[in-house]
Amino acid sequence: LVTFMEFPLAAFILCVSKKVLSKSVALQYSRLGRKGKKHFEHVEEVYNAILTAAALKFKEAGREELAEKFGRVLASACAWEGSRLNKKTSECAENIDKLC
Repeated sequence: LVTFMEFPLAAFILCVSKKVLSKSVALQYSRLGRKGKKHFEHVEEVYNAILTAAALKFKEAGREELAEKFGRVLASACAWEGSRLNKKTSECAENIDKLC
């Protein structure tokens, strides 16, 4: 079983996303509007803020890689609360604080 914590970029995007989006909002969206969900890229300011935060931390990552990881994070929203994904939330929060 592969978890987000094994991939620092995905873990960081997960942490940032959970800071700015509620689970109920995240469940309404997919990155590209698939599966009858709303298109998150239309929420441009929030989308760009999340990707920009990740780009500042992971300078080697390209925009498409960041967008793809964000899409996977949105797809995992059903497991945001009470799951293994929450184990390193404090570590992610520290990384976010370093950006400010």
